[in-house]
Amino acid sequence: MDKIFKIDSFEEFSVTCDNIFTNLLDQEVGGLCENELIDSASKQTRELILSSYGNIDKLSITLLSTGYEANKVKYFVSLIEKRKSELLYLILIEQTCKQGETFASFDWVIKLICGTSDLKTLKYPLMQLSFTTFLNGFKQKERLFEVDKSILAMFIEVLENIDLSV
Repeated sequence: MDKIFKIDSFEEFSVTCDNIFTNLLDQEVGGLCENELIDSASKQTRELILSSYGNIDKLSITLLSTGYEANKVKYFVSLIEKRKSELLYLILIEQTCKQGETFASFDWVIKLICGTSDLKTLKYPLMQLSFTTFLNGFKQKERLFEVDKSILAMFIEVLENIDLSV
């Protein structure tokens, strides 16, 4: 981080900071940057955000206490503030992936059948659940589950009995 904040020209500093945040936010690139300086600064930025628990004021005070120029710190903190929700989400995913596979999202596809006679003798799945999970790092894994009519009926019953007044 010291090397980044000791760059003389503000323009060069801002371009370097933009590269740091591009590397930090890009799930595919994360940690694979060709420039060791930017890769190292990205890791240190992650650690800074973690150590300040996402508190921008605390992060700003930490950077100012190290003796960095106020305008550079202000620019750096503004970049973090702009992307705060994305950064916190990616850091959360990264930290939970260390514990094991992490659930990210899901989707479902329902097969529509018209009439009642087919439904009584139906032998193939009616619904397909698709879960997206993250493994170590940001490797995504897609899991597909087929649901038959008995499980679908149970699923619908559970959804219908949810108490929304809580």
